[in-house]
Amino acid sequence: MPPFEVLLAIWIGAASVASYVQFFWDKLSAQKGWRRVSESALLGTALLGGALGGKIAQRVFRHKTRKEPFRTHLNRALVFNIVGVAVLLVPQSRECIIERAIAFF
Repeated sequence: MPPFEVLLAIWIGAASVASYVQFFWDKLSAQKGWRRVSESALLGTALLGGALGGKIAQRVFRHKTRKEPFRTHLNRALVFNIVGVAVLLVPQSRECIIERAIAFF
């Protein structure tokens, strides 16, 4: 099994690509008059690790850059992702989180 750090990088990378594609699709849908991607779907993917891809797509496609509170929520998701990855990269905190998650379930 690959090391945890590799799996975490794969997760963040996949979630970021998914978020980027969602932003692209929503922008295209807005231009074509098609059914849009919901803001909750965009933010949900960002919160689950794709905030970096969402933020990059927001800038590249100039999509939802002025829409509040969406912009603030996306920025908070990015901070959450950064802090979450930092915490998970410290073995002691990762073990504590895993122990508490096991005890919870």
